[in-house]
Amino acid sequence: MTTTLCNTVKTRSKALDNLRGLAIFLMIFDHVLLVFHGPFVIRHTLTRAAMPLFFVIGGHLIKQVSWRIAGIGVVGILIPIAIPFIDNPNVLFWYAAFAGPIVLAKRYPISLPIIVAVALTVAANGYVKLVGNSYDPLSLFSLMCLGAMIPRAYFSFGTCIPGWIGTVGRFPLRAYVLHLFLLEALIR
Repeated sequence: MTTTLCNTVKTRSKALDNLRGLAIFLMIFDHVLLVFHGPFVIRHTLTRAAMPLFFVIGGHLIKQVSWRIAGIGVVGILIPIAIPFIDNPNVLFWYAAFAGPIVLAKRYPISLPIIVAVALTVAANGYVKLVGNSYDPLSLFSLMCLGAMIPRAYFSFGTCIPGWIGTVGRFPLRAYVLHLFLLEALIR
């Protein structure tokens, strides 16, 4: 009996959708705490896990550069114009900017742990220089590289998260942009 890989069907990972949904809920809660001056301790612990989780999953999922990713980058540049309280340049810009290097790095897998090690060394020694009021780009890039190194099976714990959360995780960009505009409307 022989098997072929030619007829392999790609299926959507419910575990990854659930994890992205969890990250979205954490991010929304984080932004609500930011806008309405919620408890510092929650905002700087629990809810701040959203961005690293997004970038690890994003690095894992990125396979090729596309016009869709370029559009995400443009949204990342434009969002801070309409939503002044958000990071500028926005994390969406950094995700799109690093998509190409991640695709290249996946061709040379040894480069991925080297990038993560360099980023950790730079951050640990305090050499990080922020751009605007955004996250450190090298840290975001290293999170994407880390995600690119993680096998799909390691994300299977996402199946423990309720499926309704994964429904939101199927549309992360829409949820992200919509919640920002809703929050901006509430504070005006």
